[in-house]
Formats: sequence, structure tokens, C-alpha cells
Amino acid sequence: MFCNQLKKVFLGDAHDCRDAQAKALIVHPASPVTSEATFLSWWHGSRKIQKNKLELADLAVPTISRWFELEHIGSPMQRHMGALRTLSLEVGNGDWVQRKRKRIDEGVAAAQSIWATIWALDQLHTDGCLSMAWQLEQLGAVLGQPSLRYADDVSRVRVESGLINGYAFEVTAGARASYASQNESGLFRFLLSLVFEPDVNEQPWWPLLTLDIGAAAAHCRARMSVDLRDPYTVFGASDLNWVFIISRALWCDEHTFIGSLPSSSKSVSAEVSISRFVKQMQELRKTYQSLVNEHGVNHDEISSVARPETDYVEEAKNRRR
Repeated sequence: MFCNQLKKVFLGDAHDCRDAQAKALIVHPASPVTSEATFLSWWHGSRKIQKNKLELADLAVPTISRWFELEHIGSPMQRHMGALRTLSLEVGNGDWVQRKRKRIDEGVAAAQSIWATIWALDQLHTDGCLSMAWQLEQLGAVLGQPSLRYADDVSRVRVESGLINGYAFEVTAGARASYASQNESGLFRFLLSLVFEPDVNEQPWWPLLTLDIGAAAAHCRARMSVDLRDPYTVFGASDLNWVFIISRALWCDEHTFIGSLPSSSKSVSAEVSISRFVKQMQELRKTYQSLVNEHGVNHDEISSVARPETDYVEEAKNRRR
């Protein structure tokens, strides 16, 4: 993904996310790498990118180094991949448990700042990497002016007077009320409520939501691996069930995903209709695969890292039997 971002900037319309295009890249006068062999080693993941090369890349393409450093304040896909890196972190020098907890906290806090544009009634800053506007720009979308579609007359007057945040009325009051700032489960529940909002697929932030609910699910699962308590104690049965539903929708193979829909839809039928559930899970999966492919990575490769090896929901059912 790092290599493809470099190529996309330097090669423009000639960029092909499926091809390394090393010869074309290294002749560009602003390229941070001048050796074809070196770039190919990055492309194939056989060689770590040196810090001085990352610094040169950042000069040419600002924030590109966040594929490897400070992912939580990077672009939507950088933050998403950072969450998957956190999920898979289980070995290394020093106290990996503490480092994993720190990465979870940083990733969740960053996402909360971004999505505050939707849940907070207070006026917010609209610039910087953790603004909704900047995040959408990285996906080729524009936030635009708030439509106030769910604002009552009093709220409209307050927004027009500059007293409250108009973007909060892009979603229903019920969705805003679902936000809880205590932990990553609260963020996950809020993003989940947005997945089933009316006409959500038409919102400019639908691709951002697709990546961030995946990141939130990854952070929840990462927390399970560093918390000594039973997962049901940490998140509760309903949220835990949804974490694995989203994980299967995004990262399981097609056969497993389709096969899980009947039982999953029944388990959440009190919250969302079966037809709405199935439609949105299919839309979420389709959008996710498209975003991943646009960055030049095979969905199966990401799934090999992110698919749930242990489904705590199924495990609990087996214990009850």
C-alpha cells in the first residue's frame, strides 16, 4: 500500500496498483528511491524500509510514512491497517502487551476525534488529520455543507446562529445517543448504529465508515487478547456478537460469510430486520473489498491476518451445549 501510494502520486494516470512499475518510479526526479532492486524489495516485503528513506518519502508525499509510524493519525486506510497491525501484534521485544494496549488506546482515541463530527453537538475544528473533512479528502470525497435532514426547527436556528454543530443532524438522534466514550466498544456501537441509518450508503462518509467499523472491531478483538477477563465481561453479549458479525462480513471467505448470514440475522433480529441486515452486510463487504483492491492488495491477503480464528460467540454456544 505504501508503494502504491508513492506510484499513484508520481506516475499519475500511468499508475497500476497491480504492477510494481519500479523502472518507471525510480526515474522520477522526486522519487525517494533510485534503485529498482530496493523498490522491488519493498514491494515484495522482503526488506524493511530504512528510516531515512521514509523521511525522503514524507518530503515528497506528506504523511506517507504513517503506513509504518503513527498510523492512528494517518489516512483512513493507514489507520485501518494500523488497527490490523495492532490485532496481530503478539510477539516482539519488550512488553508487547503494554505496547498493544497503547496502540489500541491511540487508535480508538483518533477515531473518536474524527467521528465527533457526527455525534457531538458542540462546534468542532474542521482542519487537521483527525478532522472528518481531511479524512474524506484522502478517500476522494467531500464533507460538504450539513443538510440538517434530522434537525427540528429549534436546532436549525441554533445551527444557523453558529451555536451548535450542524453535521450532527446528518444522522438520527438515536444514532447519536448510541455513542459512548468509555472504550472501544462504545465507539464500535456508535459506528454500528450508523451502518443501519437511512440512506447511509449515499453519505460521503460511507467508505470511511466501512474502514473505521472494521478498525473498531479489530480493536475490540485486540483488547480481548490483552484482558484477563472473560470477553463477555469486557464487552457484553450483544456487542461481542456484533464484533464477530462485522469481522466475518469483512474478512471471512465468501462461503463462510454467506453461510453465517442466516444465524447472524436471527441473533440480531430484535435490533434490525433480516432484510436490512443482509443488505447492509453485503454492501459493507462489497465496499471494503473495493477499497482494498484500489490500494493494490488482495482481499485474501488481508483476510489471512484479520479473519477471526477464535469466535468467542460460537465458543460460548459450544460450552452451553
